Amino acid sequence: MHPLTHCASVVRQGEDIDVVYLNGWVAWFQFLLCFPLLYPSAMAINLPLDQLGPNLVDGLYCFLGTSTITEVAPGSSMRIDDCASAPLYVSCFIVFNLV
Repeated sequence: MHPLTHCASVVRQGEDIDVVYLNGWVAWFQFLLCFPLLYPSAMAINLPLDQLGPNLVDGLYCFLGTSTITEVAPGSSMRIDDCASAPLYVSCFIVFNLV
């Protein structure tokens, strides 16, 4: 059971809660909470904060199937993107999590 679902069931004991309605609130909470957590997560992987926006945009392009990193400087820890099959894999992941 999801922690927020458990909290909501404890708070509203004895009342029937629509599972889809509750899941919508959990998704909304997770969506809002991800934005303040962008900064500590960027610091945890040593990503400069000025690269946070471009990194998110590059991730969106990769989700759409466009590789953005096509060259890597020698000695760099980055890898060349291979985003051709990303839309399929990410979409399958989302669909199977909804089912």
